[in-house]
Amino acid sequence: MENEQENTMYEDFDEAVTNAMSTLELGVFRVCMKGRLKDAELPSGLRQAAFVETDLQDISPLTKFAKLERLELICSPVSDAGCLSALPALKTLDIRSTLIGSLAFLRGMSPETLILADDPVEDYSPIFEMKALGCLETDEATLKKIGAERLKERFPNLEIVIDNDLPWTSADAARYDDRTEGEYPVNLVEMIFGDKVRAVKDAKALQAVLESIYDVSFDENDVKLIELLCREHRSMREIASEWSLMPEAVNMLFAKILRRLRHPSASRRLSDLVVFEKEA
Repeated sequence: MENEQENTMYEDFDEAVTNAMSTLELGVFRVCMKGRLKDAELPSGLRQAAFVETDLQDISPLTKFAKLERLELICSPVSDAGCLSALPALKTLDIRSTLIGSLAFLRGMSPETLILADDPVEDYSPIFEMKALGCLETDEATLKKIGAERLKERFPNLEIVIDNDLPWTSADAARYDDRTEGEYPVNLVEMIFGDKVRAVKDAKALQAVLESIYDVSFDENDVKLIELLCREHRSMREIASEWSLMPEAVNMLFAKILRRLRHPSASRRLSDLVVFEKEA
């Protein structure tokens, strides 16, 4: 499917913040948040925000943006959206492929447009207690759970837009069930350099170099992720389930790890300890 958003999306958080200072619109795609939303110096008059394929879990910092009119939470592991009831200016709310299980925060809210799809919601009754709902965009499966007839009774002028492509599909989704092949740490080295390892010159030294890089460049969760993927051969989907994340967030975190390991300060030390197939 074609996944589209209203906002200009950035894969660099600092660039997104810089853009927001002039446009009052924040759009991030495949960005590792880790508390950055709380610490970001964003304009108090922020009017639009979009978080797509991020690891964002805590959205409570958004409550300081009382003028926020549009919010998109898409394919991000947000599970608690209760704080959104504190946003009086919100006109459009887009919640798709998240971990949000309760819509209780919608009671008494006044968004004009609500977009819902692929969320683990069991009780949709809070929708019927919204004040000014004019448009609902959703897929057939979600609409069936909500009840189209009841919606029409509650909101006679409601426009219902059915789009079965609303559930978010990442470009990398096909490999979230894959398991890393080979033995650690050789398989990790092969992913770093994109080439098969023909021989390891000094296995103990290779392990020691990796551990020294971990100590300087990564936190405990980063190292755990490397071990789960490369040593225990777990899939990204399994890890996401255990960590209460989306597979997309796990994929993004590991991609960030690989980028750090490909930095010359790390990669040069590793390349000296192996022989690659292309060198043979």
